[in-house]
Amino acid sequence: MRIGINGQRLLVKDPAGPERYTYNLINALAKIDHDNEYRIYFQEIPDKEYFSRLTYSNSSFKAVFVKSKISWTQVGLAIELKKNPRRSFFHSSSYNAHTQKQKLKGRWHDSRT
Repeated sequence: MRIGINGQRLLVKDPAGPERYTYNLINALAKIDHDNEYRIYFQEIPDKEYFSRLTYSNSSFKAVFVKSKISWTQVGLAIELKKNPRRSFFHSSSYNAHTQKQKLKGRWHDSRT
């Protein structure tokens, strides 16, 4: 399955609840899942050592740098997800992908029709 994760807030200096939850979710998935394909979307390029620690160097996880001059989630990330759709998408804060048909399951967006 192709799974996307919004990693925009993972690189903040003082992570709070949503950032820690996302970090720990990715970290736990990386320990146990080598079958699905994960893409973690960042607004800035993460340090290689940080990403390796985050994903336990699991090759099923790839960092994707999304560049956007305006509204990263509503424009840049939405365009990226339209070009390269994921089967499911996770975000830890408010997000509404205007360009994809997705069903919301908690904070998971499921693109099944």
